[in-house]
Amino acid sequence: MDEESRKWYKIEIVQKMQQYMITHAADEAFDFEQLYAQAGYSKRHADRCFKELLGKTPKEYLKLIRMTDSAKRLIDEKGSILETALAADFESHEGYTKAFREIF
Repeated sequence: MDEESRKWYKIEIVQKMQQYMITHAADEAFDFEQLYAQAGYSKRHADRCFKELLGKTPKEYLKLIRMTDSAKRLIDEKGSILETALAADFESHEGYTKAFREIF
C-alpha cells in the first residue's frame, strides 16, 4: 500500500469511529469494544490511527463530545450543573466543573 492509500485508509477508520462516537456519546454505558468493531480494527490499531490524526485518544475525544453537548444543554435547558454533570457521565459537579474549565 502506498503512502497516499495509507493516509486515506486511516482517515476512513477515524471517520467510522467519530460517527459511532457522535451517535452513541449519550449512551449511559458507552461501549468501546463496539467502537472498535465498527471501525473493523483492533483497539491498538484503531487507537493509534485516531491519535495520529486527531491528537487525542478515543476516550479523550468522547469526553470532548460529551462536554460540548453538556454546554449546549446548560444554555438551552437551564438545568442544574449537577444534573448536567451526571448526564455527561461525571460522578459529581466538582469533577464536571474542573473538566469544563480545562476544556472551555
